[in-house]
Amino acid sequence: MDFSPISVTPKGIDLFSEYKVVYDERSQRLKRVLHKEDGPVLYEGIKDQGEFGLWDGEPIHIYSMVHSEKTHRILHIHLNDIRADVAVDAVNITGSDKSVDDMRDLLNKKDTSGRLLSYRIVIKDAQVKAVFHHSGKAKRAKFIEETLPSIGSLVAVNYQQQHLQSSTVSFSSTLATLLWVPAGMIVKSSMKSSKKKKGEGEEDDTENEEVDDIIDGKQDITFPKSNFCSCRRKHPVELPGFVHVRLEQHVGVTEKGEDEITVFPEVQGNDEDVLAASTVEGKKDCLMSSDDDDISQRCSPRRRYISVPVCCLRKATEQEKSELKKRRDDILESHRTELLESIAKLETLIKDMESSSSSSSWSDIERLRKRIGSLSLKDDLKDLVDPRRIKAADRALRYIAFQRRAVKRVTK
Repeated sequence: MDFSPISVTPKGIDLFSEYKVVYDERSQRLKRVLHKEDGPVLYEGIKDQGEFGLWDGEPIHIYSMVHSEKTHRILHIHLNDIRADVAVDAVNITGSDKSVDDMRDLLNKKDTSGRLLSYRIVIKDAQVKAVFHHSGKAKRAKFIEETLPSIGSLVAVNYQQQHLQSSTVSFSSTLATLLWVPAGMIVKSSMKSSKKKKGEGEEDDTENEEVDDIIDGKQDITFPKSNFCSCRRKHPVELPGFVHVRLEQHVGVTEKGEDEITVFPEVQGNDEDVLAASTVEGKKDCLMSSDDDDISQRCSPRRRYISVPVCCLRKATEQEKSELKKRRDDILESHRTELLESIAKLETLIKDMESSSSSSSWSDIERLRKRIGSLSLKDDLKDLVDPRRIKAADRALRYIAFQRRAVKRVTK
């Protein structure tokens, strides 16, 4: 355990520039304090037993999700606390006759694991109403509650973007769809159900069923952790707060140091199907304005589905939603135009090759054919070109290739 002075009296003493402090890590005690000129001085070391706790008055950040009026889920907490181990308790007094101040007493109270409580979060009517902090006597701590939107919502993934070059990209956001959240700390109201019996000898057990649903809703697939957003704040180890998201738009920098916005297509069907499709060779799962050769590697579904700390998320604004839709529409329109122009160009080249008037290389034609095949597989472009046109072009190219091989054999 490190030695960290919280306060020094008399005030005005610069402990580390004027004094030498000797601290024994094994016994975790202050052994000696020496003035650099006058030598040993009298001192009294007081070890924090919860009387101090917070470094300063910075608010506690609580990240939660409202499961129902009577059930609250605390997913993650940022604590500005110097203690190595803190115990956090939460109570939900919705529907009870107890007030928030009735929950103030923390002295000698323990959590479920037997640790002395450091904090108590009080919830009422689907909101955090107060956070009490044990500082010799119970005090109210400043707090901010961030409520996570529902599953399926579009969220913005916030992270430092100073590395981005252009002002256009710098004001864009990485956007994702929220897919799954952990159970977290389930805080259920102790209010007894006021509903009548469902049947003879059978009571409505909706509250317990809600909690069972949360616990049963475990995620079987483990998504890789994001490499562009991490939580570096102190938090309870039992509340890491990682959630699963599906990227819809990613803002970043290429290996060449250029700004880049990657826009993924809308998911058609089930997410599990998309993940399974990631093993299909050549499947391109992102829409890009450029045609890089490694696009399928950088934009595969396995990179699209990631795990991020809940503290990195916020609900996407209406402007961000509309900008994402516009980018998708613009890219889709450019792909439509490219597909129509490419198939027409390929048909023209085939006619020229059949009349032996084409100057295009076979590799250029093959590259064009592959691009047409890739574009025609996209969900929104499947019906744009009659499949018979593509099959006819493929047959013609195979016939031309066969004729070329035959000519070479005759020439030899």
